[in-house]
Amino acid sequence: EAAQQPDLSAMMAEIRERYEGVAAKNRKDLDNWFQAKSEELQKETAVSTETLQTSRSEISDVKRTLQNLEIELQSQLSMKVSLDATLAETQSRYFPAAGRLISANRIPAAAMAGPELWD
Repeated sequence: EAAQQPDLSAMMAEIRERYEGVAAKNRKDLDNWFQAKSEELQKETAVSTETLQTSRSEISDVKRTLQNLEIELQSQLSMKVSLDATLAETQSRYFPAAGRLISANRIPAAAMAGPELWD
């Protein structure tokens, strides 16, 4: 009367079946996690790419504006030099004559003061 021994083959088959079920569930869970993370990263990449393109466009606009302002500044500086030369020429031409008139008491001296006193 030997005691009945458990069927090892059936037990191994049952353990294998449970293991394969757990492994399949883990693979499915991992695949779902991977898909979710991939979608999240794709969205972040799209947003970052759009932000980068917008920033590059803004930088180009600012560079273009800076270049235009530098050109305008040079133009204004050239105009100032030209106007300063015209003023110097006008002063050299007319102030000596005005000095003679002042000394002859025909024009008050305050009228001949430089532009800084005209305000």
